[in-house]
Order: sequence, then structure tokens, then C-alpha cells
Amino acid sequence: MKPTDFINLILQHPPESPREDNSLPGVCPELDAVFSCILGELREPDVDLGAEALAENLFTRHFHEEPVLVALIILLWADLCERKEKEQQCLMLLKYASDMLSTQKSPPLLSAYQAYLSFMLRGFWPEISDAKDACHHAMDLAPKGSWMWVKSALHLQHIRAYSDQGYSIEREPDGLLESLHDEGRYELYTARLFGLTVSGHLDLAAQYLAPLRTLSRTVPPSDLQWFAVPRVLLHHMGSILGHPEQTQERYDQDLSFFEQQTGESVKGHFQTTQYLLAGDPEKALQSAKTYAASLGEIFHLLHRFDAYDLIRAELANGHADAVMSLLRKRHKNNLRIWLDDLYMARVCHLEGLHHEAEQRFLTCCKYAIDHDLKGQLIFELSMALDLPTATILKWRQLIDSPPNRIEAIFPETTPTLRAALHEPTGLTRIIGNSLGIQKVREQIRQLAPKTATVLITGETGTGKELAARAIHEESRRKHDPFISVNCGALSPSLLATELFGHSKGAFTGAVQKHDGLFKAAGTGSIFLDEIGELPLSMQAALLRVLDSGEITPVGSTTQLKISCRVITATNRDLRKEVRNGQFREDLFYRLSTFQVHIPPLRQRLDDLEPLTQYFLMMHRTDDTLPTFPRMILDQLRTHPWRGNIRELRNIIENIRLMQSEPIHYNPMNIRELLGPDSDTATVVHDTREKQTESASEENIPMGTSGPLARLSEKALKSPLRRRQRLKQLFQEFGQLYCREVVELLNVSRAIVTSDMKALRAEGYIRKVMPNRSPNSHYYEWIQDHTPESSN
Repeated sequence: MKPTDFINLILQHPPESPREDNSLPGVCPELDAVFSCILGELREPDVDLGAEALAENLFTRHFHEEPVLVALIILLWADLCERKEKEQQCLMLLKYASDMLSTQKSPPLLSAYQAYLSFMLRGFWPEISDAKDACHHAMDLAPKGSWMWVKSALHLQHIRAYSDQGYSIEREPDGLLESLHDEGRYELYTARLFGLTVSGHLDLAAQYLAPLRTLSRTVPPSDLQWFAVPRVLLHHMGSILGHPEQTQERYDQDLSFFEQQTGESVKGHFQTTQYLLAGDPEKALQSAKTYAASLGEIFHLLHRFDAYDLIRAELANGHADAVMSLLRKRHKNNLRIWLDDLYMARVCHLEGLHHEAEQRFLTCCKYAIDHDLKGQLIFELSMALDLPTATILKWRQLIDSPPNRIEAIFPETTPTLRAALHEPTGLTRIIGNSLGIQKVREQIRQLAPKTATVLITGETGTGKELAARAIHEESRRKHDPFISVNCGALSPSLLATELFGHSKGAFTGAVQKHDGLFKAAGTGSIFLDEIGELPLSMQAALLRVLDSGEITPVGSTTQLKISCRVITATNRDLRKEVRNGQFREDLFYRLSTFQVHIPPLRQRLDDLEPLTQYFLMMHRTDDTLPTFPRMILDQLRTHPWRGNIRELRNIIENIRLMQSEPIHYNPMNIRELLGPDSDTATVVHDTREKQTESASEENIPMGTSGPLARLSEKALKSPLRRRQRLKQLFQEFGQLYCREVVELLNVSRAIVTSDMKALRAEGYIRKVMPNRSPNSHYYEWIQDHTPESSN
């Protein structure tokens, strides 16, 4: 059998499908062993047959007999890495396969497989345009009706439906529907229903309802949400845009069916939308935050409609800074959609920049008109509770205007997103004033001018890469490249080619010369993170580089001089690794000549407050320093911080997310964010622990002391004692929300309102209203109080 015929035979069905014969057509026993092992592991992913270890031989041996067969194995290896979520290895293997196939006359099905793996790796993540291109490329190369063509076409429909970047209403490719069984048709129809509904084409969307109701009776209950979710959205949009099919009776019947089959309600998927349409911004924000917290970090990587619920709810509550923070995070992840201009227009309107707001909206409006998305824009405006009615009416008129009118008033330039605060550089990256961190700064200051190798040690999350960047930025090399490499993320053979480069023809797939990262760093710095993960063979190679200042590319005998500085880091105890024979002793002494140790956060709790302030200020658009109640700082101090500064940053980001970027943060129970470890922490002094326990028993805030701290709830019924206690609380916290006082004093809101009015009249506190949302109003202690009239 010819190799090309064999490749076509193998790829006619998905690689994980059963086959009678796994052997190659008699080319090479070693290749045959690798091929059989990878296929076996693809079919049984829970069984580790050592496929990756065998496949690494492809990069250290020459298999020139049949390069297209080697390309097939490289792609199968990439497929295996993608399934095991080893993205860096998969991307690198796809690059090698792409370079190889560009110089070889290979079967179209093999090139299609490479394109198929490319979009499978990207999925619905930020590289959405690349995924679309890969889908189209795979469809062009694969035979029509083959499994790769069908999966590529179906995946393309999903991307178009759920990316929320403007849905094209063209039908699916010819031949796709005929190639699908009921399960595939159900998947296709739900994607079409969702995409057409989101884009406001309700008449076209409704034609999929009847066939989906029939198909939904044949799919597993777990798949019913794919029909239920767009059905709920269709009902909400129908109530705004008007559609006769969207009757409450039909909607209730559908929900009843879904709940009978799945045992749970599907209304929660669009609960935020429901609250916004009902004019309840506070409940909408609470719902959106709960949903975002349930998804975790993946929430900021999604494209679909519900991924923007939190932005809509924050806008409805008038939280401009919170919206800017969310948009900035999405843009950092390469997530930009046409509706960003609408959200930015609303931010500008909240800040009184009405001209800029109108320019932003005109940009968004033009896109909606050009791409037939006016229905979606109208629906978005129906949830814009932050906009005055007059503004909404004016913008609605623009949506319905003839295109030539929009062209006439369309701005020549679109305002840009407000710039984030500049990132710190050099020693300013190292936050804190503890003795340990002062020593780190002094070591960096001394080592930066030198050229010697530096070893940075410390636990995971302590900021070793920040220290490495600080060394680079404080040196004369600061204008040259800084290249970071995670030595534990790549297999040894792939790491060797990435670091040292390779010559053309060094191995099958090396169709062109590759310089490597040591060479790419030039006269800058290369940072080798997780150096303790290097296998012994790579340790020997690195030692030669450090001793000689030269590298030898894979497959070459020519030594190349390098000029970069090497900075390394590890969270392992390298002395222990040396004793266990896992790390070379000579390399350890070569690396540890100059060493910087970053202490864990639990040993530098004095730095907790400045770090918290830094993370609170990160990317804020003004210079106002938010206030953080001592109660929360005290809770943070009780945590063991096994994840160190990285863990602290994640927790502060979650607190900012849950409280919508206020100037004054509420005292809150952050036990859920800290996790169960905080219950057993022993890092706080005994006096603080006793004080905390005593306060907890009497429902008294941390820090409250003196006779008032011993007051019982019965004593607090006296207005005199209660207001004395309230003054003490304001002196402790500085600023308080009314709802916080209700919880702290355990009295009714009416009593608190009366007490607040009395303290305002006496000039002890003032009312602060950051915006028109009542949820943002709070009271502030006046140091030198003078009586004021209550209102």
C-alpha cells in the first residue's frame, strides 16, 4: 500500500475510532511502534501507553524514508497533546507539521487534519478569527461529507452562533444537513436558533422551534439545555421586539418539558436579563455576580451573549469603573466585539462625556445597520437602565434612520478606550516594606549591573518572574529583549529545539533553520523558570552553555556565541534534588553563585496591606485610593497564603468584581474566597485571635474595644448607648453603608435611619453619593464635626 493511500485510509474516520490494523505499511519498526502506541492512547485516553515518550524520538532521529508518514505521526501526537490539555506542546507540533507539509506534496486529507487540529485547539477561546479561518481551510481540503469536513462545518456554525460578533444569516453549507444524524441536526439547529435569536432575527429563528421540539425528545437530558437556553432568550427578545409565536403559554409549556426532563430550572441562565427588563438593577447585579463567580476565570474568556451580563448589570447600576475594568480584562484576552462601543458609550454618558458617548454610539449603530443587527442593538438598549429616557429615544431614532443619515454624521475618528495605569518597572515592581522584601530589593540593586547568572528561589506565586524582570529592567540591558521560558511546560526534545534552535534537516519536519530563544534574546535576558524541572540530559547541555557562552543548534556541529544574560528560578529545594540525584551538583553550584530568595507571603504579613492597596488600585482610571475596612485586612492576615501573592491578587480581583469597583469597600465575610484553609490558620498573634473570638461572640466588629464593646443587645436598645456605639464604629471604619450598620448593630433599618439622621444633624457624619444609584450611597465620619441640617 502506498503511504498516501494509507494516510487517506487512516483519516477516513476519527483517529480514536476502532481499527483492525494499526501498523504502518512496512516502513520502519520504530515508526510503527510510535504510530500504534499513539493510536492506542487516542482510543483509550485513560490508559497511558507512553506514546509521548516514544514520539519524542522523532526529534532526535532521522526518518527520511517517508516524511509524510512522520507528518501524520506528528499530527497524531499533537492530537494527543490537545486532548491532554498540553497547549504549548500541541502548538509547537502543529508548527512543525505545518512547516513540513508546506514543502512536501502531501494528501489533502493530511493537510485538512492539520487545519482541523488547529481549530480544535483554539475552540471558542480568544483566537476566534483564527479558529474560523482554520475551519474554512479544513473544509476546503477535506473531501465533502468526510468526518473532518462535517466536524469543521458544524464547528464553524457554533463559532458563528456563539461568538456574538455579528451573526451571518446565510444558511449552512450545502450537504451538511444530509450528512448529519439526529444528534448532529439537533446540534446544528440549536446553534442556528441561538445565533439568529441573539442577532434579532426572530422570524428566521422561529422556524427551528418545531423541528427542535421533535428532536429534543430523542437526545439525552443533559443536551436539552442547548435548546432551552436560546428558547428562554427568544422569549425575552420576543417580548421587546414583538413576535406572535412568543406567547407565555408556549413558553411555560417548553419550560415545563425541560424541567421534567432535566430536573432543574433553566430560567436561571438568563435571570440577569429578566431583572434588567423588569427594571431591577440591584437584583440583576447580584444575579450576574453569582453567575460570574460560578464560572470562575473562564467567564472572562467567553464570547457568547451571557458573558456580558455582568457588564450590562454594572452599567445599569452606574458603576463606570467596574465596567472599564471588565472591558480591559476582556481586551487583554483579545476579546473585542462590536457591542463594546455601546458599552463604552454608556460609560462616557455616566461620566458626563455626552459628545464622546454619541460618537461611540454612532460607531456601534453603523455596524448594526451594515450587518443587519438592529434588533440586537434595540434589545441591548431596552436593558440600559442607566440611560435617561430621552437619550434612549434619541438613539432608537438613529437606529431606524436611513444609512445615508448615519454616514453624514458619522465621526471621522472613534474615541479610544481609556488607557490603563502604567505598569511599574524595575524595583517598583517589588511591593512591600518588610525586612525580607527590603533585602530582596537591595540584592536586585546590587546584581542588576552585573552579567553573572542569577538563581531566584521561592515558593509558587511569590513573584519570581517579577524579580527577574526587575533585574533586567534595572540593568543596561533594559531596552533589549526579555524572554521568559517555562522549562516544565515542554518535553525535553521540544525544549532543546526551542532554546538552542536547529539546523535545516536536523530531523524530519525541520524544513528550515530555527534560531532558538537563546539567540533571539540577543543582548537582553533569558529567564528560565522552573529550572528544577529540567531532565538530566538538558542540565548537561545548559551547563555547557553557561560555561562556554556558546550554543550548538540541534543537528549542527557549529557553535554559536550568545550574548544574553541567563536568569533562572525554581520553587524546588535544589540541594535536596542534588542529594537525590535529580539535579546535577556542578550545575547547582554554577547557578547559585548569586542567589535571590523571595520570602513567602505568610512570612511578610507587614506587606499585606501595601500589596492589597496596589491590587485595589491596579487599572483604576482615577487617583483615588479605595479604602479597605480593617475587618477584611484582619481576615486576610489569618490566611496561610499557600498560593502567596498570586493567590492574594486573585482574591482581591474577586472582591473588586463582587463589589463593583467602589471607593469604599463593605466589610464582608470573605471566608468563601479564602477557602477552608483560613479556618485553621495560625499566623495571627494570640492577642489578635482572642480579640477576634471575643468580637465574634458578641457580634462586635474587629478592633472595637472599651466599655462599649461589652454592651449586650439589650443595652443597645437605648438610643444614647446605641449612638455612642455607632460613633465608635464610624471612628473605626471611617465610612459605612446603612445596610452594614443594620448588620453590625443587629437593629432594624428604620432605627438605623433615625440614628444616622441624628448624627448628621450633630455634624458627626456626612452622606456621600458617588452616583445616582442608591446602592452606592454611604456615610462618612467627619473628624472636625460641625452641625449640619439633615435632609
